[in-house]
Amino acid sequence: MKFLFVIGFCTALFSQELHSLLDAYKKESDLSKVTKRDTSGFLEIYTREDLERMQAHNLLDVLKTVPGLYLKRGANNLTLFTTASAQSTPVTFSRIYINDHDMTSSSFGSGFLIWGEMSIEYIDHIEIYKATSSMEFGNENASIIVKLYTKDAARDNGSKVRIIGDSRGGYDANIYTTDITKNGISYFAYANSDNIRRKTYHNTYNNKTYDFKSDKKGYNLYGSLGYKDYKLEFGKYYKKMTVL
Repeated sequence: MKFLFVIGFCTALFSQELHSLLDAYKKESDLSKVTKRDTSGFLEIYTREDLERMQAHNLLDVLKTVPGLYLKRGANNLTLFTTASAQSTPVTFSRIYINDHDMTSSSFGSGFLIWGEMSIEYIDHIEIYKATSSMEFGNENASIIVKLYTKDAARDNGSKVRIIGDSRGGYDANIYTTDITKNGISYFAYANSDNIRRKTYHNTYNNKTYDFKSDKKGYNLYGSLGYKDYKLEFGKYYKKMTVL
């Protein structure tokens, strides 16, 4: 019995030490250590571990937790940043990047009208720069820079499926798969489909009742192929939202 107890005790110590080493390796190999720019403004980083702990479903869920920034829904269901000293900020106040690609709409002046509610199931980490220098990220001036970096085969291997439903009949479905072949070619493929049915609010003005709806549905496709120092990315995002 004593012999078996010693074996069991040593096995538990080894497992605990191995778990600690894996956690340390995961933190040291975090992709944000490579991509972040510490000198580009006040930086808030949401690592992969942070996003998993938060159980956030879309980008707005994360932005609501940024210290010193507030979100509000304006006309046409457009989400705007606000600060303690301003009721709302211009749409050009912020810019969004995915893998260093500027997703800002050239006609609208902001990428959040489309990408604000994007699913982050395929996002590795998020960097948010406040009070930035525009020269660091381009010629266009912006006080808030949101940079998202997708997962890749170097840090993921396998597949994952997550489907969420609610009592109103809405759903949010995500699936991705990634691997590195024997020839050294890496691939990542992701697909999302959602149909969000939110509560309808009513408001009476001049003896007329108006319905305020914010239902949303759409899909998001993303894929990447990598070989040595070359990488090919492709994607499509479709979004249809009820307008006030």
